[in-house]
Amino acid sequence: MTADSNRLGRPSRRAPRRGLKGWTPLFGLALLLILIIGIPSVYTSRDSFCGTCHVMKPYYATWTKSTHAKAGCLSCHSGSGIIGWGVAKGALFRQIVVAIVFRPDAAEAGPSVPNANCIVCHAEHRKITMQNDLKLPSGHHKMKGNPYKCVDCHKNLVHDQTPKAKNTVQMKDCISCHKARKAPVKCEICHYNKGKK
Repeated sequence: MTADSNRLGRPSRRAPRRGLKGWTPLFGLALLLILIIGIPSVYTSRDSFCGTCHVMKPYYATWTKSTHAKAGCLSCHSGSGIIGWGVAKGALFRQIVVAIVFRPDAAEAGPSVPNANCIVCHAEHRKITMQNDLKLPSGHHKMKGNPYKCVDCHKNLVHDQTPKAKNTVQMKDCISCHKARKAPVKCEICHYNKGKK
């Protein structure tokens, strides 16, 4: 009796076993994907990776000294979920290719920071702590029809490259926004001590 026949000597209808040979290409493909996508994705997700590129060193240096140094690069610079992560990784790999091929002197603007990423740590209803003599009406950030992103006003908080970095909101940005919305620009609107003599 052969392996391909049953007890009665009739040919077996069972398909012959393939063993692991049939799975070898799939295992190979999975291993290849891990090597090509997985390992580089893990490596480039480290904050220290951002500081390895010559054009990113100044931005990495200011981030390490900022109030956001405990928030990882991708915490701010990627959208939510796997799609947001994938888009951020695609932009990063594109920037790596540009840096290798063209060797630019300055970094191009990084991925935008979605408001949802800011709100994870900075709840919309939290009490705003102002510096110096500034005052800000409650709900200022939640004005009806507010088309602005958090980084429109707070862009210098993490990567301030000005000679005397203050990492604060710049008054010129406040005035620009007020003028665009036809809001008052008198000093005492936003400052406690201005205009008092």
